[in-house]
Amino acid sequence: MCAMMNPEKQTGLNRYTAGAFALLAALIVWGSPVAASVHNIHLYTDSTPDYVSREDFVQTATGIWEDPQDQAVAIWRWMVRGHRQTHATREDDRALFDPIFFYNSYANTFCGYVAGYFTSFIDARGGPWQHRYVELGDHTVAECSWDNGASWHMFDTSMVIYALNPDGSVSSCADIQSADSSPLSMALGALGPEPGHSYLYNAAPECMTNPVNPDRIGDLSYPWGYRKSCDNPVDNARTLRNGADSYIGSFTVQDWFTHVRHGWRYRLHLRPGDEYTRYWTRLGDTEDFYRPAGTADPHDTSPVGDFHGTGIWHHVPDLTTLDYRLSMHDEAGLAHVSETGPGPNLRPAATGVTGRLDLKIDAANVTTSAIVHLTGRRDGAADEVRLYCSRDAGLNWIEVWSAGAGAFDAVIDLPPSLVGGAHEYLLRVEMTAADDPSGCGLDHVRVTTLTQVNAFTLPRFQTGENKVRFALGEQLASQTLWPVLHDDGGGGRYRDTAESWDNSDVSPSPDTFYNATLRPAAYT
Repeated sequence: MCAMMNPEKQTGLNRYTAGAFALLAALIVWGSPVAASVHNIHLYTDSTPDYVSREDFVQTATGIWEDPQDQAVAIWRWMVRGHRQTHATREDDRALFDPIFFYNSYANTFCGYVAGYFTSFIDARGGPWQHRYVELGDHTVAECSWDNGASWHMFDTSMVIYALNPDGSVSSCADIQSADSSPLSMALGALGPEPGHSYLYNAAPECMTNPVNPDRIGDLSYPWGYRKSCDNPVDNARTLRNGADSYIGSFTVQDWFTHVRHGWRYRLHLRPGDEYTRYWTRLGDTEDFYRPAGTADPHDTSPVGDFHGTGIWHHVPDLTTLDYRLSMHDEAGLAHVSETGPGPNLRPAATGVTGRLDLKIDAANVTTSAIVHLTGRRDGAADEVRLYCSRDAGLNWIEVWSAGAGAFDAVIDLPPSLVGGAHEYLLRVEMTAADDPSGCGLDHVRVTTLTQVNAFTLPRFQTGENKVRFALGEQLASQTLWPVLHDDGGGGRYRDTAESWDNSDVSPSPDTFYNATLRPAAYT
């Protein structure tokens, strides 16, 4: 891993976010007589929604609006502000189908994914709200209804547009497909009703430049009538005419399977010794600082560029006192210096017995890489001090370092190939004294974890008065196991985390909506 950044050169700090974490944690928890952890933190402002869950997002995005159309537009608006249309990232070959998983850490995606995200947020509305996923000839959009399907309304969350009917309601795909005319279209030279009318002449004002000139039909390079907010509209011919043409042919409402996954929550936990700072900009250009789209840097796949920032976690348990137990995940077979006398702060409790210290790194955002700093000693020739890492909730461990003889001051890289793509991971330090436990153990540990953050969805301040909202969710820690199931050529990744299996068949496709990935090999 590359050298860590010079703090004096770090710019674009999400200062109020990091400051709010430290200040509010101190006021609410660390000011109590006994330090403790806080879990499931909500932190957002009145200029950003709460991205902890899809229910939180919908409530904070729509809460100030009463009219259902305004609420739908608000969901659409916050979605299009939170991503860019470009190549999508996959993790473990799996597409990112959950909107909360995506919007907190990623910003790069395209139409099929965000159309599914829109249906997920509409689903969270419940009641009379309904949704459907629509395949056009060369594009994917979504429609919603707030009157139990009596009317439908199209929102394009990737090409950043919706259109309006003459009565001011948001058009459906069928409305756009139908032929119509207006005084504006006739004044501009249209000979009569034409398909795509509402898209061409009555798109929402924030979505378009000027209406299409009928004399330039087919000239996609003519700079009049662009979907102005979409990706690089001139170079990519993102004209209104080009967009309307997608609806004029046939389209398909796909209602026989879902196109999204639900359930992910943004889990921000703080323990004694934790510090998390999020930056608006990315602090490095190597893969230590980003999750690739295929093999590419996502910033290189989009003309609008920098949409990811960097988060830096510091997890530093205080091994000088017994309070380290407030920061650890688990331990066994250890003794503390306050209980045993001179020697390392943590050591094996007995000769020949392996002691272990387990640390859990809750990254909240997606991890890109990490560094572990350990100091201690291993005096005996047969003593052992080793570091292991697990990213599947402790089911499998990989040894990443072992101490040499004598005192050690080690900096161990955890590269993207080891922890990249994880939202949490475990570290285990094992120590075994063959003779004298006072010469074997650990004095200090510091874990620095880099994450990728979506710069568009970070809480922010606008000019003028701002309100910061801080709340704690349910005070429960969490552990997530998201096993990879598909067969990537080795017989099925599910075997990495399954205790046993029998009569099992597995698909080479990592995640599909219409076929099971893991299924019976034979039916009875």
